[in-house]
Amino acid sequence: MPADVTGFVIRGVAGRAGTSGWAVGASHSATVSGGIVLLTTDGGESWFRIPGSNTRMGGFMRSHGSRNRERRRGLTSRPLAVVWLLVLALCLPGCDGGDGSNDNDTAPSPSATSVAPTPTPTPSAGDARAVAVGAVSVATEDESGVIVRSNADGTEWSVVKTTGGFLNAVHFSDTQNGWAVGQGAGILHTSDGGTSWSQQRLEPGEDLRDVAFVSARRGVVVGGAPPVLPNPSGGSLVLLTDDAGATWNVVRLPAGPAIERGTLMSVCFLPDGTGLTFGEGTSGGVTLLTRDSGATWTDISAPFDGSGLAASACVGESDLWAVGNVPSAFHSADRGGVWEDRSEPLRAVFAGQLFSIVFVDVRTAWAAGLRTIGSPSTVVMPIVLHATDGGRSWREQTLPALADPAALNSVSFTKPGSFGVAVGELSVISDFNFPVGFVTTDGGVTWGSISFPTEVGLLRDVAALR
Repeated sequence: MPADVTGFVIRGVAGRAGTSGWAVGASHSATVSGGIVLLTTDGGESWFRIPGSNTRMGGFMRSHGSRNRERRRGLTSRPLAVVWLLVLALCLPGCDGGDGSNDNDTAPSPSATSVAPTPTPTPSAGDARAVAVGAVSVATEDESGVIVRSNADGTEWSVVKTTGGFLNAVHFSDTQNGWAVGQGAGILHTSDGGTSWSQQRLEPGEDLRDVAFVSARRGVVVGGAPPVLPNPSGGSLVLLTDDAGATWNVVRLPAGPAIERGTLMSVCFLPDGTGLTFGEGTSGGVTLLTRDSGATWTDISAPFDGSGLAASACVGESDLWAVGNVPSAFHSADRGGVWEDRSEPLRAVFAGQLFSIVFVDVRTAWAAGLRTIGSPSTVVMPIVLHATDGGRSWREQTLPALADPAALNSVSFTKPGSFGVAVGELSVISDFNFPVGFVTTDGGVTWGSISFPTEVGLLRDVAALR
């Protein structure tokens, strides 16, 4: 058993034939509260503690099935057998003195017609401070996605909608109007700050990765088109709207193997309509630039071809940024005419990957991702970096300690840069997805941990609203 189970009494075990099983317990110590869940994948030879289970546990039932899941903006496939998981009801601290003999410790009986529970939307009252998107905590056949919304100070979050496919990105043009996009989830829109959402587009096979609006009515979504044999990747996809998403039209892109066999990962715009997007696929990477708010695009892959890049930022009147693996960073101060490699200031601070970058002005920025530790780099920890000189130097900000590896997929700040949220996922081998999140109200001088609802899994993107 793991060393950190001291103070808990195991109440019951449930599992499936073969290898996987779960053990649940409750505290019998005055210094330890809540419950605990342990997972084995080798028939009980070894166990590990599911992160956060002491604060996120109660009796619950889940179902899960096979799926193909995108992890941190890259595709991976992990087959899962269909199984029912019944976690026995936990005895709260003090209910029986901790000796495990309570006569009321009984497990609920599953019905023959039981189905996987659907998370119940419970919107927060008042104005939201932030909205995040991702996946539900347990794998399902329909790749369920989730939208969560915070309270006014960003410390409490509630589920406002679940979707038939997982969500990759969320963008707000103002504090009320926002769009969320994903794979199998299509395009969703809110006009009330994220309280309610309506479907604007849902085309089978589209893999939508990012969304950005140039104005209240003109916006662009990027990603991958539905696969069409003999091209299994489908090719790069750009969708354009001029009516706030009432209609979306496919934009014709330049020809080329990288575009025709790739997926676009990120998009952003300057106020004059200059926009940047990039991606990669089986034929390498590609970078595209637009001067007319997304109507036409030019291949500018010569400076950098998009390989390994994850996030873009369009800042002020003329600055463009792209960041990604190693870490790497590219910057243009003249609307994409000339590019410079800005990777070295980042590599002087850490080794790893960046999945998100945000500027509140041309000098003040935050970036988020993961730090790799060890050789080979098998351990990853979340990282947030801050710059006050336009990205010429970066320093790491201190995050609350985590007991498990994790990565941050997105960071978002409101102007002038005091309130910010970073979200991501715990990197543990499990049939569950676990979210991780941090919030700050002082520009990242101090960060606090966020506790999300139990049904929330990994989170891909977040938008701070005000």
